[in-house]
Amino acid sequence: MADGEWRAQLPADLKDNEVFQPYATIGDFAKAHLTGWDEHVKVYADKTKEYEGKITELEGKVGNSIPILPEDASDEERAVYWHQLGKPETMDEYEIPLLEGQNPDSTKWARETFHKAHLSKDQAKFIGEEWNKYLMEIVQAENGEMEKARADAQVSLVKELGGEEQYKAATALADRLWSTYTNQDFATFLKENGMIRNPLPILKVVIGLAKKTGEDTSPPRKPGGPKGEKGMMYDKSPEPPARV
Repeated sequence: MADGEWRAQLPADLKDNEVFQPYATIGDFAKAHLTGWDEHVKVYADKTKEYEGKITELEGKVGNSIPILPEDASDEERAVYWHQLGKPETMDEYEIPLLEGQNPDSTKWARETFHKAHLSKDQAKFIGEEWNKYLMEIVQAENGEMEKARADAQVSLVKELGGEEQYKAATALADRLWSTYTNQDFATFLKENGMIRNPLPILKVVIGLAKKTGEDTSPPRKPGGPKGEKGMMYDKSPEPPARV
């Protein structure tokens, strides 16, 4: 059979079809068909494997997903739902960060509230950390304002007393008076009563008392005493009174 004559055996509507033109014999066409089929099968197999991988991936995502909780969900369904989102079984499982010196019992309200709000452990810990940062910022700001107020008050008191030396003498006087009548160091008293950061208001009161009680001068010379003898004057310094 001459080249191409095999196409004469095809139906009339296929004899001149360009698909068959490249093949001289029916054998050539069959070989080409089988080769193409093998390639087609390989592509199909590769695609099938690819799709199977995607299906497995999607199945995993669906299996690990948390369905939306319906409005009419039961308490049991809600409990399972929140547990899947990370809510612990009990509030004691929350790890709330503490500030230095903070009593762990002080976090009870937070743990109870977080559990009512169905928060996960990570969410509760994050909120606790951020809350502590916020508190520290407030404390630092208040300390800064208090320190500035104390410094301004000290400058005012120094000016009122007449200078730095007079201020030092007045504070020493206040400490002597306090120790005399309370048997306690003045600085210790301020610290124990939370006034060490701004002692100036109580310091002014003690200085005033010292002046009114005569703590800043000795009693006047006794009648009949030597004319040249004078009383003992406190020079408002930490040193013992000097005789003048």
